[in-house]
Amino acid sequence: MSARTLLLAPRARTLESPGPLGALLSAVRSGARSVPELAQTTGLSRDTVTAGLEHLVRTHRLIVQDLTSSCAGRCTSCDLPCERA
Repeated sequence: MSARTLLLAPRARTLESPGPLGALLSAVRSGARSVPELAQTTGLSRDTVTAGLEHLVRTHRLIVQDLTSSCAGRCTSCDLPCERA
């Protein structure tokens, strides 16, 4: 099973949304990628985060991208920030 990450869709990069959806978009812009990270960053419950993510994906503001289970050897092989020193 491959890992997944969240990416902002092109239309969401400049789109501002109020309330929980805006908080989720802002947290993704800041680098949060998992439900626990998003819940901690936004102060929303995990259920609210999950529902919000499903809505943002359904409305094409977020993209869920499958990643390979390991790094391909260089930090430019995916859209995640490089975590290597």
